[in-house]
Amino acid sequence: MILRFVLLAVVGLTVVYACVFLWARAGLVDRLKSEWSERKPPLPQDTFVSTELTHRLPSLKRKLAIWIYAIPLTVLTITLFALDLA
Repeated sequence: MILRFVLLAVVGLTVVYACVFLWARAGLVDRLKSEWSERKPPLPQDTFVSTELTHRLPSLKRKLAIWIYAIPLTVLTITLFALDLA
């Protein structure tokens, strides 16, 4: 029973992760485009944005994985075990 709730939570959190990732990535692209227009580096805008995205996306994915998967699943698991033992 506990495993069923955890698996259902993983499926739901995967949908949330995908939505938040796409939203955060779009915001990051917009910020990088405005940063490019302010700084005017020698690179073309597309090259600048793709290069910066390559450097910043792993950090974004790691943060989202912690906030969207690790913390909620830990709290859910502890809560379900505590309720099951009570």
